[in-house]
Amino acid sequence: MLHGREPELVRLVVLVEDARDGAAGSVLVRGEPGVGKSALLAVVVSDRVRDRLIEETGGNPLALVELPTGLSSAHLDGTEPLPPQLMLTTGVERVFLDRSRCLTGPAQTFMLVAAADDTGRLVAALARR
Repeated sequence: MLHGREPELVRLVVLVEDARDGAAGSVLVRGEPGVGKSALLAVVVSDRVRDRLIEETGGNPLALVELPTGLSSAHLDGTEPLPPQLMLTTGVERVFLDRSRCLTGPAQTFMLVAAADDTGRLVAALARR
């Protein structure tokens, strides 16, 4: 299931262990759907925690790697409940900001409006176009 992902697995395990000791860090896990990105996360967190992280991140590989670094080992192994609101790490915020700055002014405005729309109507309207 994780064939060919050994270097990423080692990096992820080290990253999570370092995070448990208070260090910050990140790793990018990329690949086509179905190649094992979520399986990597399952190695270091409980199934329930993994499922919630995947749900809340929409499967975003960067967020899947970054969010667990802000959780305690008790959160990750499922012995303590996850906080009601999972917080973005500075790594996710930095990458998003860097990418947003590359967008045109109108695209940045659209992203801001889309982010502020918690009803989902904007996305639904655009999908109908």
